[in-house]
Amino acid sequence: MKQNFNLVYQTCFENNSLSDLQEFCNNLMSNEPEIIFRSLKFVSISEKSLISILKSVNLQMNQVQVWEHVLKWGIAQNPGLPSNPSGYSKDNFNTLKNTLQQCIPLIGFYSFSSKEFSDKVYSYRKVLPKELRNDILKHFLETDSRQRNTDSKLVIPLNATMLAQIATNATTSNSAQETAEVASSSTTLNATQEANVTSNATTQNITRSTESIIIEEVTLISLKEDIQFLFQEYEQSSEIYCQQIMKNTAK
Repeated sequence: MKQNFNLVYQTCFENNSLSDLQEFCNNLMSNEPEIIFRSLKFVSISEKSLISILKSVNLQMNQVQVWEHVLKWGIAQNPGLPSNPSGYSKDNFNTLKNTLQQCIPLIGFYSFSSKEFSDKVYSYRKVLPKELRNDILKHFLETDSRQRNTDSKLVIPLNATMLAQIATNATTSNSAQETAEVASSSTTLNATQEANVTSNATTQNITRSTESIIIEEVTLISLKEDIQFLFQEYEQSSEIYCQQIMKNTAK
């Protein structure tokens, strides 16, 4: 039966009394759609049979593949159409559109990725009803916009060089802090010894304030240097990333 599935399938759907056979064929088609889609005689099945296949809720086939087979079927019904859609006239598109008008609503275009739609559908976009076409394009724009918003948070890829530089800056910062603390303690001690006028409480407050100011200045300088370094690295990484995107798009 599988070897002559197209004939059996088409015959049973031309006779409404063969409902059990129709159900059997539908179940087989849902589980193994490639049996008919990849058949050399697929393009000869009737529109009614094709629509029945597309309406199967359990059709286990990628929607991109479904579109490709339906498109192949539609073109085969109109042998006079050019082989390349870039050569289609307005009448050519209208002819194919009329042929596929009952099948188009049954294809899950919204499950396509934007790249799949661009590669597989866009050249034939005029066979889609204008409202559907606009809704699909709007869907992709909104999806891409949400993706951009998610990706818009600044995430700087830290390579080995950048990490090493940050580690060096952190070490320098720590050394500077330690030096500042020693210098601050020494100055405070000398001041206490030479001028034994200020109370211990006042001396401690001055010491903490001096240390805090020096440490904050050192931290800010270190942070500024890190940011400048990261920004330079990020600009270079972004440029490379943009070039890669343009290269992939060109392909």
